[in-house]
Parts: sequence; C-alpha cells; structure tokens
Amino acid sequence: MNEGLDYLLKQEPDPVSITLNDYVKAYYGKNILKFDPKYEETITEISEKVVELNPRIPYDGRINEYGNHLENTVVAAINEVCVDVKDLGAMTLGTGYPDIRFKYDNKWFYVEVKIGGPDLWVKPSSFRMFYTSTPKPKVKERKDIKDGYHLLFHFEHNGPGKLTGRYRITDLCEFEYQAHGRKQEGSSKDLYGNGKNPVIERQRFATR
Repeated sequence: MNEGLDYLLKQEPDPVSITLNDYVKAYYGKNILKFDPKYEETITEISEKVVELNPRIPYDGRINEYGNHLENTVVAAINEVCVDVKDLGAMTLGTGYPDIRFKYDNKWFYVEVKIGGPDLWVKPSSFRMFYTSTPKPKVKERKDIKDGYHLLFHFEHNGPGKLTGRYRITDLCEFEYQAHGRKQEGSSKDLYGNGKNPVIERQRFATR
C-alpha cells in the first residue's frame, strides 16, 4: 500500500488531493478515528494548561523555532491534565507528522502543534502550514501510529515565547490537502477555508 501511494503520486503530473486518512492508511496501515465529543473537556483542559504553562517554560529564540519549543509545553500540559498517561509518557516524536502522541482512556491521540500570528485562521492563506512526507523505516518505527484520533493544536502568538491565549483545535479526520510526488502540503486555507469547523475554539485573550 505504501508503494501504491508513492507510485500514484509519482505518476501524476499535477498535484492531487489526498486526505490525512489516506496517508496514515497507506504508510501505517491504521485508521484515523473521527473525534469523539466526549473528549472535548479534556482537550480543552490541555489547551488551557498550555497557555498557563507557557510563561513558566520561557523561550527567547527565533520565532520559526518557537513551535518546536511549544511541543514540549504541550507534552507537559498533557501529563498534568491526563493522569492516565504519566506511566505511558506523552512524548514528542521528532521531525515529521505527527509531533506528539499520548494514550488516554485507552485511546491513542496524535497531536500536530502549530503557531500563527494574529487572526491567522480568520484570514486563511495559501502559505504552507502542514506537510507530510514518505516516512523512512526508522521514522515509521518511531512514530508507530495506531488507530486513533488526530488533532491539530493551533495557538496564536504575539512574538517568540508569547501566546495570546487564543487557539483552535481541529479534528484532522478527512483533512484534505495537496500532494505532488514526495511533496505533500496543506495551507491554512485548506484547513480553515473549506468549511471545516474546529472542535474547540477559544477566541478570548488570556488575562493572566
């Protein structure tokens, strides 16, 4: 199946639309599950905890590396909110999709972490904000994707190390993006400009 998707993308002269479900099924043989609303409260708690912990885990580096730093804050937030995962260990997964995995209520969750400037999702653009690629064997072993939920955590920032407190959490089940050979990319327009609604959204600014 892996070779089938690679072959298809290599043969197509123009970009083709694929879903993240296609990608996970082709390379990992697993299914992306539609997000269950019963977990909204837990995911909201995690998101709020990220905003709370962010000042305690300071960052003063380059803005284009802030997202990588924030992954560690998200892991810390998960391990504070989801007691069940402390023994299993929510963890970052390195370069490539997805960024983080954790197990809660006997279900696997996979998280992609993104940051953006003010109102990025209000005015979706065609700039790349999401990508996948053909995973090498060692990457597949490290990611070890199982059947589970896939979510994109998108936090608004106001400079390196500064979160505004606004965020969107989107279910990536059936997320459609463009693939052209090994180049597989999605933009905020793909994510937010096609009527796909976030499962959780906080539009108010942080007061702390």
